[in-house]
Amino acid sequence: MWQDFLSAQDSHLVCSQIAAGASGSMLMPLCGEQWGWRYAHISISRSESGCGGTLVDSTHERESAHRARMVKEELDALLSGAPAAVAMFDRDMRYLRASSRWKADYELEGQDIIGRCHYDVFPEIPQRWRDIHRRCLEGVSERCDEDPFDRTDGSRIWIRWEVRPWWLDDGSVGGLVMMTENITARKLAEGEYARLQNTLQIAIDTMPQRLFWKDGQGRYLGCNQGFAEDAGLGSPAEMIGLTDFDLPWREQAPQYQADDAVVRESGVARLNFEEALTTQSGARWARTSKIPLRDTSGNVFGCLGVFQDITEERTR
Repeated sequence: MWQDFLSAQDSHLVCSQIAAGASGSMLMPLCGEQWGWRYAHISISRSESGCGGTLVDSTHERESAHRARMVKEELDALLSGAPAAVAMFDRDMRYLRASSRWKADYELEGQDIIGRCHYDVFPEIPQRWRDIHRRCLEGVSERCDEDPFDRTDGSRIWIRWEVRPWWLDDGSVGGLVMMTENITARKLAEGEYARLQNTLQIAIDTMPQRLFWKDGQGRYLGCNQGFAEDAGLGSPAEMIGLTDFDLPWREQAPQYQADDAVVRESGVARLNFEEALTTQSGARWARTSKIPLRDTSGNVFGCLGVFQDITEERTR
């Protein structure tokens, strides 16, 4: 009997509907997993001779719907708490999901963007990005570590982004997942740092003294323009990574590096000592001072030197 497949409560419900002569359909759990079924659609229909009914296995349908609901809930929970800006789109670039961070980064809080086209939400999106989206909808993934985004209000933000396709069960592309990070603050800080570096370089290049600094292995980390010219180089950038053995004063290099080591190891500056120097233009005399360079923890990582040409003074 069909009643054997149902709980007493569900069996009573079906009997009540039959007794009332009402047609209808119900999804109900089964008892005992008869034939491997766990859920069934019970359909009741009226006829001239009375009522009839059918039971149809709905286990797969029920479990698929349950899994889909669980995935949706998990995805919603993931996106709502995600620290990154993440959005999910269909093939027409309509929003399916968007994380809280996405809405905050792009000033969309309080707006209902689900179902809206990405290009309607951001009409200023350049054609090159639309082309990237089109390629990704064909199944490729793309990313960029820094990219400017010029907004309609004239402002510019910098973002790091990654775009990936997501796939349907049949293997076709269902849409895109876009992950972005607003790196504007970092880019502004880098620009300010570059400006300060340039200002500092200009300042030290105007000094009449020669200035240089080295790491713990005696490799040059930087210098001013005058020092680079003494070495026969065109700019301070060409000095980076070289040692005294690569430069015109290579004969004095052992003594220079021994002096550097004493300053680094003792952590004490050596000031105003005189030494011979062979530059690109010939033999010179210099009055030199060297001090240890320390990191933010106070550890010595190199030394800084400054000297003034005293050749004329010594020959008077």
